[in-house]
Amino acid sequence: VFGGYPRYLGAKVLPLYQKLPRFLRQGLSRAAPLIAERVSSRNVGGWARRFLASGAQTGLEAYSRWMEHLSVEEKAALYSDRLLAACRDSPARIGPRDNGIAEADLVAQAFQADLSRYLPENLLALADRASMSVGLELRVPLCDVRLAEFMLNLPSSFRVRGVTLKPLLKELLRDRLPSEILSQKKQGFMVPLGHWFRDEMRSWTEKSLEDFGRRGIVRVDPLRAFWKEHLSGRRNRTDILWAAFLLEHWFRRYHPDWRMDKAPASSS
Repeated sequence: VFGGYPRYLGAKVLPLYQKLPRFLRQGLSRAAPLIAERVSSRNVGGWARRFLASGAQTGLEAYSRWMEHLSVEEKAALYSDRLLAACRDSPARIGPRDNGIAEADLVAQAFQADLSRYLPENLLALADRASMSVGLELRVPLCDVRLAEFMLNLPSSFRVRGVTLKPLLKELLRDRLPSEILSQKKQGFMVPLGHWFRDEMRSWTEKSLEDFGRRGIVRVDPLRAFWKEHLSGRRNRTDILWAAFLLEHWFRRYHPDWRMDKAPASSS
């Protein structure tokens, strides 16, 4: 609501970046794979890779690329033919384009897209499931309808000013919070899965990924390549590895013998 995600900085810079000559952006895009990534919530290298690789897209199309764990090319290589066919009928969209906001104001476009899709379908849905699983009544004060409506009517400069995120919220709290809290970098609620995959959970994860690959949902060789990339430190593949790991253990619990090539088309 107040503009706290680092990707909003990317949304502000992208229109300027796209004014660079095409050959220069293409060169930077080809150089993007050379950028090292970190296994942490502040994966600056990963952010840079995604930003540079999206230089050919515009508006929300580029923004949606930043939020995807796999590129279109990686999906085509990883997904089985049957999964690709199923996905073609379900295009991913992050929000409406026809919202009366000038295309040049990508920060406002991104804010509305997150407010209409990412917030209710991801963050609030997961928070509700986690809290209700233990009978906890969760409240989200910053999602108050009046507050959200108020922020929707403000210029995007109140969400991103220069390279400062949440400028309005920080100004409102300047006299109430110590400076070290106001200036602290954003911290997500993440556990160190990326490190665990390389260390404590390595053998367990490797066996789970091999078993998952045999189910036929994805192609084995690309999945192994992602695993090797992660172990080597070249890429942070935590998100896709965790998805495969978790799905495999769901299958083990509820459908241990399931394989995609034996499943009816309607269940794929």
